[in-house]
Amino acid sequence: MTLKDLLLSTFLFSWKECCLASWMKWPHPSRKDVLSVDIINKYYDEETKQLHTTRLIILQDFLPAWIRNLTGSQCVFLEESITDFKNRRLILKGRNLSYKNIINMQETCVYRTSPLNSNWT
Repeated sequence: MTLKDLLLSTFLFSWKECCLASWMKWPHPSRKDVLSVDIINKYYDEETKQLHTTRLIILQDFLPAWIRNLTGSQCVFLEESITDFKNRRLILKGRNLSYKNIINMQETCVYRTSPLNSNWT
């Protein structure tokens, strides 16, 4: 079964502020479940003015104990991002690496300057 959802939001913050918030979201003191965040690849394409980054995120899962005995107690996610400075667009793609035989989760977030107000995202 495939489940898809589309959410549209406007943030009353600049594109730059939203990009910085995305980079600063992990680790965070309120998210004790985030065990580690590691940048495993990054490069800047001078021609396209794009920063490509891959982060590995390890979370403590909250599964019942009987399931943790079978699967372990950590969830691993991969986040790939493209920060496009030229077009003022940030694309985040996340997917799980753990439990893929049970569930396959993928998320794509696109942040760009609002057409309604250039100070919004």
